[in-house]
Amino acid sequence: MTRDEAFQVLGLYVGASDEHIRVKHAARCLAVNQRLASAPAAEQPALKAELARLDEALAMASGRAPDASSPTMPGGFSVTTLENNPRRGGAVKGVIVLAGLLLGLLGYYVITRTSMYLFDRQHTEEATPAAIADAEQASVAWLTYLSRSGRPETDEGRKAAEDLHKGAGARAAGDKSIYAQLYNSAWQGYFNAFRAEAARAESAWKDEVADPWRSKVQVNFPFNPDAAADAPVGEVTRILNPVSGAAWRHDRWFDALAVVELKGTKFYAPPKDRAEFRARAGKLRDALFPPDRDRINVPFLARVLPGRMWGRITFEISGRSGNSERDGEFEDFTWRNENGGCVLRAYLLGSRKETQIIDHKASQWGILRALKDARSEGQVDNAHSWSLTAFDQVGPGAKKEPPMLQILVDRANNPFDLSLYAAARLE
Repeated sequence: MTRDEAFQVLGLYVGASDEHIRVKHAARCLAVNQRLASAPAAEQPALKAELARLDEALAMASGRAPDASSPTMPGGFSVTTLENNPRRGGAVKGVIVLAGLLLGLLGYYVITRTSMYLFDRQHTEEATPAAIADAEQASVAWLTYLSRSGRPETDEGRKAAEDLHKGAGARAAGDKSIYAQLYNSAWQGYFNAFRAEAARAESAWKDEVADPWRSKVQVNFPFNPDAAADAPVGEVTRILNPVSGAAWRHDRWFDALAVVELKGTKFYAPPKDRAEFRARAGKLRDALFPPDRDRINVPFLARVLPGRMWGRITFEISGRSGNSERDGEFEDFTWRNENGGCVLRAYLLGSRKETQIIDHKASQWGILRALKDARSEGQVDNAHSWSLTAFDQVGPGAKKEPPMLQILVDRANNPFDLSLYAAARLE
């Protein structure tokens, strides 16, 4: 390398001061070292050669190396070197300064490389076996939950699964820079998916069962025996029917969610009154609905015993008529959603004109309203029996003996028992 080439390598003009040469050399070396720290292996030899060339240029420009264009003496010393000997004291001083500068650069380089190594280690450290296991176990928990609950896949679950698959792919490819982050993201994604499902479950119970039952059903008759207004039969059917009833429809979902636990975190605790309500409402469901029907359907047998001084009692229950003149025989009836109305008429002996009437035909719970005003006699002749006390005995000195309505129903829980309705409450 000639002296002119050395100044060109350093980017200086010929004759620049020693201080300017050192500063320029240090700046260029720093730039190359920074590139070398992040360069791929294939580029590193060229960058190291560039550093050596800068060092050679520094020595040449400072007069510490022979100029390739200068003549040499037989002993091998260049003319330039000999000419510069009078300045040897200054050159020695320059060498000391340069050595200090080089040591400083070396320290900077070591510190920089160490910091970058620690930074890279922090950001490319492999996912620990525990982190990978957590993500994979969360995935198994999620898939098990979907299978047990019958719930569809959610956006949160899909995102977690994508992160898990990407993490597995990056791990297989040896891409340590991202797969640890992807496994952690997958675990957090499944955690968020369960939390979102718990919120949906709580909202479903509140919106579909608890709130409408409290506001529309249990405040009205027959759930509140003293209420003037009837509970909507359609709302009772929607909530209680065994085919699609809201009170039971989400049982599989709620039960599957209630047992999920990730690293000590449970996501869903059923409302405290849900179990008690389901038990009480379940008895009412079984009383009103066949297992395969989504509407009230109660077949039953009924008869009226007229009592003393009454000639005839007629009754219309669930849209069908009967009377007390059938020699005590029971007649077939069916109480359905639309026809729970009830009318009873009383006639004195020898009279064709009704004397008294109990009319609840406008009420879909009419048969229960008629029984509310009667006196329960419990089981008489194996039939549920009520004395129709609303029919007063007529005639001076006559013995009061009201007619009796008797019902036979083949259900474990009696749908004509008003206490069954009053018990089905949500506090």
